[in-house]
Amino acid sequence: MEGFFLTLCLLAFSFILKVFINKKPKVMDILKAISELPIDIMFTSIAFIISYRIAQVAKWINENKKITDGIDMNMHFIYLIIYLIFSVIVIILWTKSVYYLKKEIWKTSIILIIISYLISFSALIFALVKLNGVV
Repeated sequence: MEGFFLTLCLLAFSFILKVFINKKPKVMDILKAISELPIDIMFTSIAFIISYRIAQVAKWINENKKITDGIDMNMHFIYLIIYLIFSVIVIILWTKSVYYLKKEIWKTSIILIIISYLISFSALIFALVKLNGVV
């Protein structure tokens, strides 16, 4: 839980810096930044999935076991590929949501943003759970 809280703090700090440093944001700027945040969440999740793989291998080496004894090496790469695919989906949703924001088609934009957040937070939670089980 601590890792999740610290991750959210880091993402919030990044968001605030992007939006408010050296500029006076307009409402549309804030809305665009809100729609972009799931991309940051996805790439943070990818970093955690990579960390999970490294931690899992290190754990097995420290226990003097063969790496292939307990780790499905392919599964780590499958996680990475899935996360990269989800990242592409989130980026597509982001570009579409910004398009609809500019056209002031609010309902469609909000739906796309919500879907994007659902995907990215699910990925983040899964990555943190996996990493928490190893570290």
